[in-house]
Amino acid sequence: MAKSYRDLDIYKRDFIKFLIYSHSSNDETINHLMKIEQLYPELSTKANTLKNGYDTLGRKLNKFIEYVENNWKA
Repeated sequence: MAKSYRDLDIYKRDFIKFLIYSHSSNDETINHLMKIEQLYPELSTKANTLKNGYDTLGRKLNKFIEYVENNWKA
């Protein structure tokens, strides 16, 4: 089945929306880990390690969102 330009544009916008939701979920997870660090000092080291990993993931997601917005042909 052939896709029209409009269909591809809708797909791109939906994909960007999905990526933005994923990035927001990642940010929310970082906030939860920050709370864990404060509330449970014994888990601080593990929470900080996880937080750093999620921070790296967030930066990668942000770069990928920029790539899709600027370089994907609709």
